[in-house]
Amino acid sequence: MRVTLDIDHDCEWKRLAQYFNMKHICGVDEIRVSSSGRGLHLFKRGLPISYEDSLNIRAMLGECETRLRFDGENNRKPKQIAFQAKVIDGKRCEARTIDERDLLALPFKSRLPKGVYIRG
Repeated sequence: MRVTLDIDHDCEWKRLAQYFNMKHICGVDEIRVSSSGRGLHLFKRGLPISYEDSLNIRAMLGECETRLRFDGENNRKPKQIAFQAKVIDGKRCEARTIDERDLLALPFKSRLPKGVYIRG
């Protein structure tokens, strides 16, 4: 079984917290920047857990309630969807895999003047 986590908010601190929580709880095999370029998808595959356990882990990690409810319903629709490509404004946009170091090196917004944190 796999655990997927869709992170759509803009706050870098929350993204990092969700990433480190997932890494601690079950590990992370792959990190993708979503096809829209605004979110992240985290994947851990091959876990010896049930589908219900994966839903519980996702809920604990802060997965979107709508996505959890959709995946928890008994219907024939595919579960744990993470789009590889989308068409946005008539242009095809694809998700791309990034390295953990890329995630950890993302710039943070700061209200401090550059002179405070950049030595010149």
